[in-house]
Amino acid sequence: MTVSKANYILWSTSDWTQKRMLPRTPAYTMPLAISPDADSVVITTSGAFRLLRLSTGEPLPTAPNPELPKFTGAVGGFAETAD
Repeated sequence: MTVSKANYILWSTSDWTQKRMLPRTPAYTMPLAISPDADSVVITTSGAFRLLRLSTGEPLPTAPNPELPKFTGAVGGFAETAD
């Protein structure tokens, strides 16, 4: 996966052909982990994490609600937890 200002671009590494392009919304998100076998990708923006379907870029129907915990330096730098 490469990232442009407006899109995520997925490539086949066997022959370097472009497989698909997904919109990068919001504009400043960054991919953190990709699982082609599970058709999922974790992205982050403003310290929040989102779980998306890799094939469409839409939130997974099984994604947690509220979304994954936010990054918080006060709790060791990984994530907030509910009390």
